[in-house]
Amino acid sequence: TPLLLNMWEKDVIKRWKEDTIVEFLNNILIDIAIEYDHIGQDLWRNNFFGQMYLNVDKILNEIYAYNNREVNITDPVYQCLNQLLVRESIFHVGQHETSIAYFGELLAWFGPLVPSFDNEHGVFDRVKDVCTLPGFFGLISHEKASQLLSTSPIGTYLIRLSSTTKKYVISFVSVNNKTRHNLLEYDIMDGYSFEWE
Repeated sequence: TPLLLNMWEKDVIKRWKEDTIVEFLNNILIDIAIEYDHIGQDLWRNNFFGQMYLNVDKILNEIYAYNNREVNITDPVYQCLNQLLVRESIFHVGQHETSIAYFGELLAWFGPLVPSFDNEHGVFDRVKDVCTLPGFFGLISHEKASQLLSTSPIGTYLIRLSSTTKKYVISFVSVNNKTRHNLLEYDIMDGYSFEWE
């Protein structure tokens, strides 16, 4: 990589200075955390470069501004975005903070971060469509889904988000009364496809 090669440069004058190294690493962090969405990468890069954690209102304000919308805290889309961006963590994230990783996951589930136009389905439409689905439980674990379905009849299902795969999951009670968890793939060009266990 350019960084490693530069660190071993024999001519000390040609080695990168500390601020150049930090900038290089921050760009890598953005590219990795927000891997699915170039618009989202640019939004973070232009507004929050060098930050891993920030107040959730700042990122929500930028998302709304980019989409030419007024922030409305009573709107179901706002509430869903807020819930997905603010989570308990063993790391630095505080009570009303989010992280670049959570923003990247949000865009993996609902991106790309494009506004809605006449016949185009934008990010706000996708968030509203998914978060208002009957049976949508948001970001819950495999174990929690199994617990919720443990006494349910065959065919009962719930839709959830997976933070480990950054995909949708349909958890359901199968014909043998066992809970199954199947990934639901989403591709901006091809739509949804179902992966069986």
